[in-house]
Amino acid sequence: MTPSDGGLNPQVARSQAAALDAGQKILRSEGAEAVTYVTVAERSGVGRTTLYRHWPTIEHFLRDVLLRNCAVTHHTPTGATREDLIEELDGFRVQLGSPSLERPMTTIMDRASRDAEFAQLCGELYEACSSTVAQIIRTARKSGDVDDKVDVSQAIAELAGPLVFQRLLGRLDITREFVENVVDDFLRAHRAVPAEERDARAAVT
Repeated sequence: MTPSDGGLNPQVARSQAAALDAGQKILRSEGAEAVTYVTVAERSGVGRTTLYRHWPTIEHFLRDVLLRNCAVTHHTPTGATREDLIEELDGFRVQLGSPSLERPMTTIMDRASRDAEFAQLCGELYEACSSTVAQIIRTARKSGDVDDKVDVSQAIAELAGPLVFQRLLGRLDITREFVENVVDDFLRAHRAVPAEERDARAAVT
């Protein structure tokens, strides 16, 4: 169930928003285990019967809270590959360091290994977070800024993976310079080889 579905009357929309706001605050301050119907009802003023009606299980509710928290702001690509990748990944870096995104992401990854619904949510978030990087890489393949054989999924892993590893596993702060280095390393590794250079290499071999 998605609380943002159209057709809701204003009173229902307000109660859902109040419940989700309370869920977000509890999640950020106390963690996922503290998000229960009891705590949400106490802090939102929304009755438990209403919560049950909107979200049949607490997992349904937590899923919507996490989706709300994990909304990622994307850069609008301009066609300049290096600059587009840096801006998109730097925005992700900033959000990754924010408790509003960091804690939900770790919660989702933890639960995905034992809950099919959260595994699906993990996939949805992957698509949402990586869509702009994928778009930039596809454009760069067409323009010749990167090799046209570059695999998009591998490119996403090479570009976003270091940020996730450093922050969520290493618990390290990430700088814009780190992002720039990741992008430059990727572009060097996957630059499009001019036809003359390919011919020269072929002649040598």
